[in-house]
Amino acid sequence: MTETVDRYLEPLNLAELASRLAAAGELVGISDPLHWSPESTESHESHESSRSPESPDPPELPRSSESSESLESSELPRPPELPEQSLTDWPNEQAHALLQQIIPNHLSYDSRDTVPGSLFFCKGTHFQTAYLIDAKKRGALAYISESIQPLALPGLIIRDARRAMALTAAWYYEKLLKQLTIIGVTGTKGKSTTVYFIKSILDCWMQSLGEPETAILSSIDNYDGVIFEESHLTTQESLDLYRHFANAVASGISYLSMEVSSQGLKYHRVTGIPFTVGCFLNFGRDHISEIEHSDIEDYLSSKLKIFEQTEVACINLGSEQIERVVAAAKTSEWLITFGWTEFAELSASNHVDQGTSGSSFTAQLFGQEVDFQLALAGDFNVENALAAIAATTALGVPIDIIREGLAKALVPGRMEPFQAPDNKLILVDYAHNQMSFDALFKAVRAAYPNSSISIVFGCPGYKAYDRRHDLGLIAGREARDVVLTEEDAGAEPVLEICEDIAQYVRAAGVEPRIILDREDAIISAIDQALPGAVILITGKGRETRQKRGTEYIEVISDVAIVEKYIQTHSDQSDKHLQTHLDRPGKHVEAHLDQSDEQTQAYSDLPGEYLQTHSDLSDEQR
Repeated sequence: MTETVDRYLEPLNLAELASRLAAAGELVGISDPLHWSPESTESHESHESSRSPESPDPPELPRSSESSESLESSELPRPPELPEQSLTDWPNEQAHALLQQIIPNHLSYDSRDTVPGSLFFCKGTHFQTAYLIDAKKRGALAYISESIQPLALPGLIIRDARRAMALTAAWYYEKLLKQLTIIGVTGTKGKSTTVYFIKSILDCWMQSLGEPETAILSSIDNYDGVIFEESHLTTQESLDLYRHFANAVASGISYLSMEVSSQGLKYHRVTGIPFTVGCFLNFGRDHISEIEHSDIEDYLSSKLKIFEQTEVACINLGSEQIERVVAAAKTSEWLITFGWTEFAELSASNHVDQGTSGSSFTAQLFGQEVDFQLALAGDFNVENALAAIAATTALGVPIDIIREGLAKALVPGRMEPFQAPDNKLILVDYAHNQMSFDALFKAVRAAYPNSSISIVFGCPGYKAYDRRHDLGLIAGREARDVVLTEEDAGAEPVLEICEDIAQYVRAAGVEPRIILDREDAIISAIDQALPGAVILITGKGRETRQKRGTEYIEVISDVAIVEKYIQTHSDQSDKHLQTHLDRPGKHVEAHLDQSDEQTQAYSDLPGEYLQTHSDLSDEQR
């Protein structure tokens, strides 16, 4: 079945594509045309008709860039026996004539997604020739790869498969891009909140004009007019982004707000995508590991790439490395500055936190004073709001619409408050790095200065190792009770991650508790918190998956765990209250005695939990 995105594909033949890739410095050469099979150089229409409807689908294989290690080599199709191919220079007269006849009708990097007439991209560290063989069986007419593949197919050999894929997509979907206004947001923290603020403002604007609500691609949810799904990647691969763009345009949507991660910029997932507005929120140390960024310079330079494709740049003057940020942003056509400083074109003052009711502030907008109300507390959310104001002002949204949109804006899993028994306040938040932890604790201390704080968190496996040090020290410094647990551990044992974090919590003066099961950890933290305490549950928000090994496993979300806990204890409280009313004398004395026993039991609980789950971990390992 033809995908929505294929309707917008430009009729660009492979000879023209090869010339464009060469001009972009990507094309190294082409596979030897002497080894191309005759059917591979037919037009995609004739190739499609040659496959009968009754033909069985070829066996399924993993996608080209993932999970190759899950199959034994004996299970994979073997490449055909072909003589060793040499690289042929481009331009080549014979190859040019043949490639002119090939006009792809679909772009794919996943063999399972391939249809007759596809151009297939060989990418990813786990790529194997078997995936291209499978793609050819399904009707692929040609491939793009960083190396020559031993198949009788036309191949364009390039330097960087991801960059070539993104550029190719931008050329084939050029008219699609012109029908959508895209706003990109990058930064170490605040991306999700800011894109939700922007979406809320734009939705109010569209509603006033009788237009559909706008699209969003974030690390929380994706919505494009057709698909509404929980997100599992901040910035998706380029071809997946274009599917969302196509759905949005087909649904009559004019605006799309998206998070742009440093990985998305570094690995060319957004290369070729024009951002009408690009926001740079802040910069801090994060994502430094062998599989992310080699050092802080690599991280910064990756984020600054957003300005190379941005028309209007909005930057926070309070960001670290601001001189570098300003210099990079000046390549944009228009620069808008925001922040707490009076030197910013959009600045804030008179900020008042109202706890779970949100906050208010006054913004100076190009010399005009405007009061705003937010549903979220914290001065960091005021900065996010200023970014949203800057972005939507650049788009021409009226100020009264901006005020309305911000007042209505809610962010799933961000500072979501829940009231538990004993006047305990539970806050569920996605905070997961040093900047977001610092900001979260600062906001909580300001709003609840006399409250004890407990926290439940973990760290991902085999990446962002600095977080273990940073989050451990911050949690140990700020919280009375620190509970360490699972948080997308991947292939790294959860217990090892928690023990790594625990050493830094201890260095700050607190003995952490390790409870490997996340639901048990959350329940224990709530149970053992003091009356009137604030319990922070960070990192996962409303996410319903945990990365275990190489797979994402369905789990109950942090929000759902909290809601279930509150409902259960509310029901128990109602029953206890009725019993007390019926028998107020001896029963109250008995209940007080039970309470003392429970208190002693809770003090023994951490060791039991740790021992139980340590044994479980050893069995699993």
